[in-house]
Amino acid sequence: MEERLARELKKMLERTGGSGSFMLKGGKKYTYDPGQAGREIYFHAGACARADYHHQPRPALPEVLKKLAKAKDREWAMRQFFPDVRLPLTVDNPGPFTAVCLNALVEKGEIVPRLMASSYPPVETGG
Repeated sequence: MEERLARELKKMLERTGGSGSFMLKGGKKYTYDPGQAGREIYFHAGACARADYHHQPRPALPEVLKKLAKAKDREWAMRQFFPDVRLPLTVDNPGPFTAVCLNALVEKGEIVPRLMASSYPPVETGG
């Protein structure tokens, strides 16, 4: 498992040159640093897994995940970070190490916490 996660992080970091961007629904262009944004997504997932394990609230979402939900073409924007992902994600096709459900993100533009381990659901914070 750790080897797979290390490969995912390495692939993300290899795509770091210059800047990345995608259009938001309102017509604005969102620009980001691919290396920084990739690290934020990856480390956010790890922090969420730890929070779930300790039955604590998850940390705040990185800005890039919020913006992905507002992208004009959410699948295209998501593929800037995860070009090899095959949607829909299932038990047999779990996809990359993220703390949000990429199916809901791409299909509906919703941020839905991804279950990191069935015995440790995310803590609901009521807000």
